[in-house]
Parts: sequence; C-alpha cells; structure tokens
Amino acid sequence: MWHALMGCCLVLVLMQVANGAAAQDAAASPLLIRNTSPAALLFGVPVMRSSADSLSLSIDHGNIFSGDLGDNAIAAFDGETTLTNLSYRQVFADVWSWGVEVPWVRHDGGFLDSFIDGFHDSFGFGAGGRDLVREDRLFYSVQVDGNTVVDLRDPEQDLGDVRLYLGRSLLNDPQRSLAVRSLVKLPTGRVNSLSGSGAADAGAWLEYGQVDVFGLPRLSMTAMVGGVYLGKGELLPRLQKDFMPVGHLGFGYRVHDRVQLLMQADAQGAPFDIDVSLLGRTGLQGTLGGRLFFKPSLWLDLGVVEDLYSNSSPDVIFHMSLHGRLGAD
Repeated sequence: MWHALMGCCLVLVLMQVANGAAAQDAAASPLLIRNTSPAALLFGVPVMRSSADSLSLSIDHGNIFSGDLGDNAIAAFDGETTLTNLSYRQVFADVWSWGVEVPWVRHDGGFLDSFIDGFHDSFGFGAGGRDLVREDRLFYSVQVDGNTVVDLRDPEQDLGDVRLYLGRSLLNDPQRSLAVRSLVKLPTGRVNSLSGSGAADAGAWLEYGQVDVFGLPRLSMTAMVGGVYLGKGELLPRLQKDFMPVGHLGFGYRVHDRVQLLMQADAQGAPFDIDVSLLGRTGLQGTLGGRLFFKPSLWLDLGVVEDLYSNSSPDVIFHMSLHGRLGAD
C-alpha cells in the first residue's frame, strides 16, 4: 500500500509542471471504478475514459467476505485486494486516441476487518458471519466437482494483465462528447496469483458525456454501453463465458470551482456459467465520491464503492486516483 501512496505523491509533484487545460472535459468524466473481486478482475472489463492527453495513477482497495454453495461448486472469498493502475492516454490526428494501462495486483489479509466490524456494531448491522473467523485473514477458495481450482491463503502480488486502448471521437463540442473505444487485454498476469486470466480479451464500447444536463450548468452526466469478448482463460475454461456485457451511468454536480460531487452505477455480466454467485452472477456496483481540482489540469478523485446486487463484487472498495492533463493550454 505504501508504494502506491508514494507513487501518488511522486506523480502529484510531476504533474505540477503540466500546462493548464480546460476543466470542462474532466467534469464529464466518471470515476474509474473497477470490480476487484478475485474472479472479476481477471478479465478485460473496460471503464469509461475521456479523450485527452493524460497520465493517471489509481488505487482500488477492496474488502470482500462472501461465500456460496452450488450444486457442484463452492466458493469463498475472505480478504483484501489492491489494484494499482498506471495509465497513459494520448490523442493523435485530432479525433483518435490510444492508451496503455499497467496494473499491479496484490491479495492479502488486509487491515479493514476491525473497522468494518466496528461500523456494523455501531449501526446495529449484522456481522454476516465475519465474527466467526479471525480478522485480516486471506482465504480465496474455489472448488468445482470436488477439485480445488483456487486456494490462496498467503499474500500474493504480481503484474496484472496490461491493457491497450484505441478510440475515436464521434462528437466533441463544449457540452457533449461521444466516442467509440476498444481495448485488447494481454495475458501478462498469472492465474496462480490471481492477477490475470491467462488469455487475451478484446472489448468495444460506446461512451457519452454531457455537461449542462437539463439546462443546469453545474450538472453533468456520463454513460457507457458495450462488451468484452473473453479469450479462453486458465481458470475454469469449460465454464467460462465468451462474452460479458458492460454498462455505466453516472452524474456529477459541481458545488465549487474546485469540488465536484459524483455518483454512478457500473455493471458487468457474469464471467462464468455456474450456480455460485461469486462467479456466476451479474455484478452491479454503486459509487459515491468526489473530485478535487488542484488546478484545471490536475485533480484527485476519491470514492467509496458498494456491492448493490450480488456477491460478485467486494463488500466495499475505496477508490483514489490522481489525474493530470499533459501538454494542453
């Protein structure tokens, strides 16, 4: 965790030399929320990004305590996963953009269990079985047909699957933007450390951003719809689906020139055809957060993500990302 925080501080210093850019583009950009469930993060699920020269560093730290039993499978995820992403995006020929994203994945027992237990006690929420196991335990386990396919009990960290992006802007005026984008996810991670699927994925999606929604100059909206074709990975290849749909809807409200409040919902299809919710149900995540502008070309995003629908995403994810626009006036 400390190496990621130090990286944020370093990027913050470097970004101070960036030239100013219009904050309007950032106002119509959502939080870059990812599903850090040990199963979902293996695949090339896209997130909506704006078309501008930029460099960003994001950290998603999720705590999960879930288990489910199916007809021929059992899965249990108890632990914390940190996904650190360094990404770069560049525009060329005015309407085209390309980018690369390099993730680092860490699984461990974490440190949030006592905080979550205390929160539940303070508000009278049920423990959900958390009180029956020791705190800060790492236990990621999946068994299918009596065979153990995942058994992670010791901390692991590794390079994740690198993503390459290509997009084209279809509409870009001061109030609205429309773009079509694609990605290819390379199998640079390892299934044994739950940092990659072991196969290449390819995705495509359409994204839309708008400011001055409903004639309100401080209100913005973002939306995305698309999908990703999954290469045959090494984790449960017989049960893996070939296609995952994805979607996003978000709103932002600029309460101050330097502060924007954000809320959004992000959904993705199930990666496996199996009657265990951790692996075989659609994921739906809800996020509340905010954006702090240090200057128009440099801002910090913060968010808290909750699982809204099933056990296919972590109970809570804390999101932090630092963004800088490069070389714009």
